[in-house]
Amino acid sequence: MKRISTIVAALMITAIGWAQSPEKMSYQAVVRDGSNDLITTQAVGMQISILQGGSEGTPVYVETQTPTTNANGLVNLEIGTGTTSDDFSKIDWANVTYFIKTETDPIGGTSYTITGTTQLLSVPYALYAKTSGTSAGPQGVKGDDGSNGSPGISGTNGAKGDNGSDGAAGAAGAPGAAGAAGAPGAQGSTGPEGDQGVQGTKGDTGAQGTKGDTGAQGTKGDTGTAGSYGAPGAAGSNGAVGEKGDTGDQGEKGDTGDQGIKGNTGLKGDQGEIGPDGKSAYEVYAANHADPDQNEAEWLKSLEAERQEGPMMYTVTGSDAITTSSTDKVQVAGMMVSPEPGTYIALFNAQVSGASVTTQSFGSKQGADDLQTLYEELMEDNGNTRSNNVFGNETLTPGVYNVSGAASTIGTLIIDGGNTVPNPLFIIRATTTFTAGATTRVQLMGNAKSENIFWVAGTSASTAAGAQLKGTILAGGTGAGALSTGADTILEGRMFTKSGAITQGARTKLTAPSGASVANLGSLASFAMWSSNAGVSDVGTSTTIGDVGNLGAGAITITGDHTGDVYPDGTKQSDIVTVSPSVYSVYQNGIEVPGSARFFNIISGAVSIQAMITVTTENNPVEIKWNVKSGEAALENRTFTLIRNGY
Repeated sequence: MKRISTIVAALMITAIGWAQSPEKMSYQAVVRDGSNDLITTQAVGMQISILQGGSEGTPVYVETQTPTTNANGLVNLEIGTGTTSDDFSKIDWANVTYFIKTETDPIGGTSYTITGTTQLLSVPYALYAKTSGTSAGPQGVKGDDGSNGSPGISGTNGAKGDNGSDGAAGAAGAPGAAGAAGAPGAQGSTGPEGDQGVQGTKGDTGAQGTKGDTGAQGTKGDTGTAGSYGAPGAAGSNGAVGEKGDTGDQGEKGDTGDQGIKGNTGLKGDQGEIGPDGKSAYEVYAANHADPDQNEAEWLKSLEAERQEGPMMYTVTGSDAITTSSTDKVQVAGMMVSPEPGTYIALFNAQVSGASVTTQSFGSKQGADDLQTLYEELMEDNGNTRSNNVFGNETLTPGVYNVSGAASTIGTLIIDGGNTVPNPLFIIRATTTFTAGATTRVQLMGNAKSENIFWVAGTSASTAAGAQLKGTILAGGTGAGALSTGADTILEGRMFTKSGAITQGARTKLTAPSGASVANLGSLASFAMWSSNAGVSDVGTSTTIGDVGNLGAGAITITGDHTGDVYPDGTKQSDIVTVSPSVYSVYQNGIEVPGSARFFNIISGAVSIQAMITVTTENNPVEIKWNVKSGEAALENRTFTLIRNGY
């Protein structure tokens, strides 16, 4: 348990940095335990190493110290004054990059459990600047000229990578046209004629009565109720099998196969001849300035950074996993420091994981549920009842229109949305059937749109041959609701039914609107035809743009020109995981630093941002904020560092 607490405490250390001193550097740290409480008045063991060339480079200086935290959990030490067998003054700061590695034992021993490594940028090189302002460094001894090496032998070609897996098979071709109807059966023979009955005797003719006065015409009787549908006729014999349909379009290209194994590296060629010495930095500067206004000593002096007071570096870290689903910028937990005035390079690094959005694919049951929800929404408003059940040769304004009994359309019907409401809604509801007559021509004006027009029938609905209609037809609201179109119908809308089959007549043109409806279509927003309990079919000469699907008994038979997907009964929902883009920015005193925002479109991986900031007053916090476009993202192993741009 103690080891776990120590690790957490070490990860909560806030490194403060160093300031210039002739042959040493100051270092401060605040030590906290796993509960984020300060470790006060307690000795901690530390080993500090200066690494040459990289974060895993050669140690050129190693020392150990055992400082004691004060009442605020702060330790102070000077690198270069600890216990060591190395000479801090012998470090050559001029020629390579250096990193500082700190190892800590929070209980004062030498069992170092926490390690951190940070690159030294402009900070300790000030130690070199004190000797570099007046002259160049000593000239190294020139090595002997090497002989020209012979060209290296070309490496053999790498083995050919395995072929990528085959792409998915193309979709099956559309079924062939239905075969011709079979010939009618032979007529049965005529039965025998029955015996004629006995003729009765003719009665006497009665006397002719006088003609009475013509009576007044009676009032027209009410139209009788429609008779019930006759029983379906017996099914005819199956026609001959149609010719085989054309081959379907080629399937999409499969994913690229895995990369082949990399070939062996060729033999290394002999070392070439050493080139001539390059020019000094000042010689390059002078060559690019026709009339240099500084001599070499002055120019070198001008390169020295301005001395600034206070710590040279501030660092905060965190290894626990944090998440956000906020679409507004919020602080990355723990990633804030309040430095002393100065100019700093701000660096933020972290590991993002699980930045994703999970949605679901279409499922048959979901389609039926969404149609029921749409129907209930369209029936919520009481609306106004019309005495005229026929819509035609008139103009409709936005609203809900109720018809008791059957509704129909004829002639020119103008649907005017006006210019005030961007997406006005039109709902026409019939308690029984809806029929679009052959002469129906719907025209839209103003902001009226086909995706916001709904024709709702309590039972069945149909269009006559040649009708031109706009809007979604929703049949089967309260009873059996077969839905059909006559030949040459043009419908800019959708064909939906809760209870019944959907059929199309010859040369029907059905186009699902692409715009978003103000009504809640749910998963059916991309559909042109949907039945919640029966089959769906078109004919070979029809054209349908939009998805097609059904639930329950009945097949889907699409033989015409169709653009969209087909979802037969039994289609299951599944999770679809996509990337949730995340954005990170540097904020100073609550204001985003211009140019610091970075956009990462990854589910997992490293994120890194940097910016230059200038702090003019104390208590001026600098922090990292983040947000997601949608979904959720998680961060781990985060580090925020401010490095003073000077010494």
